[in-house]
Amino acid sequence: MWCFRLFLMFLSLLAEIYFTNASLSSRNIRVGLLFNDRNWYLNYHIFKPSCDIAIEKINNQSHLFNSISLSYVWRPTTHFCGNPVMTAPGIATKMYYDHKLLALIGPPCSGEMRPIADLANFWNIPILSGTAGASYLNDKSRYRTLTRTSFNLSTLGNFLVSIFKTFRWTAASIIWENKTAAFWKLLLDAISGSLKHAGAEINDVLLQDHPNSSEALIAAKRRGRSKFSF
Repeated sequence: MWCFRLFLMFLSLLAEIYFTNASLSSRNIRVGLLFNDRNWYLNYHIFKPSCDIAIEKINNQSHLFNSISLSYVWRPTTHFCGNPVMTAPGIATKMYYDHKLLALIGPPCSGEMRPIADLANFWNIPILSGTAGASYLNDKSRYRTLTRTSFNLSTLGNFLVSIFKTFRWTAASIIWENKTAAFWKLLLDAISGSLKHAGAEINDVLLQDHPNSSEALIAAKRRGRSKFSF
């Protein structure tokens, strides 16, 4: 499955590069891959076999793209999504200038994708991600060259807004912990942002402010028609 998805991602990148750069000075196109290091599940050692197969398949059909040859270089960016130490923009910049990249795939984390998508926009090169789903990446006027092939968290927020409108709900409580993992924090922001934008009253209930989860649920029930937990 990953091989097929990466094949399509590489192929779409190649097509975009080729058809927007008809006068390429070199037929050897190098793509930069940014992944987490091997201690995290979105790491290069999981994706490498699929990347190699996808590249081989595309290069075997290079006659479709005027004999262009595709290759890649990769670098790890972080141990985990939500890491407060941000090195990914520096890593991407060094890759871009050292290897004369014409496209980027990754990084998988939304927090890292935001500054790197800004850089890709400045360099005017395509950048793809299969996992960065944060709603703040929706702004196409800012992230003009970014394409995402997986979920978009803002769609879940819009779905909940439609439910609220159907049942005429106007308030909700969201129960969460401030140690919530990066993905769940992004999901929380997407849901809360969409509901607030639609005019709903959001009551944040922090678990650590209550002696137990039962008390947190009671507090949530006092002010919210609907309850969400993170």
